[in-house]
Amino acid sequence: MKTLPVRLVDLTTALEVHSRELLTYYFDTQSGEVVFLSEGLEDTDKRRQIVLNNSERFVEIEPMDSRKGFAIMEQFIARLPSTPLREKLQWSLEGPKPFRRFRDTLLKNLPVRDQWHEFHAESMRKIALEWLANLGIEPVEPANTEAPSLLDQEAYGIKKAETSDSDVEVTGEQELDENRDDNFDDDLDEFDEEGYSETVELSEDEEAQLRILWNRCRVQTST
Repeated sequence: MKTLPVRLVDLTTALEVHSRELLTYYFDTQSGEVVFLSEGLEDTDKRRQIVLNNSERFVEIEPMDSRKGFAIMEQFIARLPSTPLREKLQWSLEGPKPFRRFRDTLLKNLPVRDQWHEFHAESMRKIALEWLANLGIEPVEPANTEAPSLLDQEAYGIKKAETSDSDVEVTGEQELDENRDDNFDDDLDEFDEEGYSETVELSEDEEAQLRILWNRCRVQTST
């Protein structure tokens, strides 16, 4: 297998975003980075040309089947002891908008909600590892998460800046993870939109996802 530095949290984020009206996610098989193209932003034109002209290098990240997300919830419920909360969670999956109903039920028990976040993160990590294995890639932890992506360096002629370990710890991975926690609930609504509920307007959710990855990929561009 080919070894690449991959931020799995970026990949799992891309795999869970089902509304693709504004964003398209790609995996750079040369650098191991998750990058995205956004509709309506002029500064993505140069990046878009590089991606479209290198289809073998950039693999589009399709959203995972919402049935996998549903199965993760079922697996989590099966791990819980037989309590009224477990019954309520099981009931939440049997009606419309199960992802939102599941989340709302967990809000009434924060310790179990924390357990769910840990279980969900680990389940998504396994899915991301499987996705990478299908590409013949074994991920390792990136050494520097603050540097501009290789795509941005190529598109805008940016030189990769040196970043201290302390800077990375405070402003890199921690910042993205905090943003992901803030917008975690929005991801669930997108599953409801895809296959388990009536139509829901998701423009705000998509904008939230844009902000998450923009924190990762923002760079100073020049014309």
